[in-house]
Amino acid sequence: MKVTLLLAALCVGAPICSANLITNGDFETNPVANFVVLNSGDTSSLPGWKVIGTACIASSGGCVLVLNSSTYTEPSNIGTITFQAQSGNQSIDITGGGNTVDGGVEQTVATTIGTQYSLTFFLGNMDNAASNYPNASAALVRITGQADQTFTNNLVTANHLNWAPITFTFTATAALTTC
Repeated sequence: MKVTLLLAALCVGAPICSANLITNGDFETNPVANFVVLNSGDTSSLPGWKVIGTACIASSGGCVLVLNSSTYTEPSNIGTITFQAQSGNQSIDITGGGNTVDGGVEQTVATTIGTQYSLTFFLGNMDNAASNYPNASAALVRITGQADQTFTNNLVTANHLNWAPITFTFTATAALTTC
């Protein structure tokens, strides 16, 4: 399974009113010049979000990278690869700089028990011909009171980051829901 995972534009909303309950769902608050490494427990560098993970530590490259699509690139066997955001200028790589796999972000929002909500986000997949990114991207999503779900993106375009929209619909089981 590919360890690079990029996310953009997260939102949770009730289908009837389509209100976005997520703060900083596009990760654009606190712009970065190129990239920044975030470690587990960080609640200030990416406003609205808490960085999570157990194996990802600063010495292994951190848990999450915030990437600026205008400036961030990596060398690869296929040439320089770019990481364009799905929208705006920034996205996050929740595997961190060391591809530690267990990094991530979470946010707790107020919900109404018994009300249906949709978590919508974009999952990025880099060109699978790039040596550091040989497989499909996958994201494990955990939401309070719900079974864990894994979502996969295997879209491939030469030297291009492909974004796939993902929606996970669930019924709130608590007045505060963490996703």
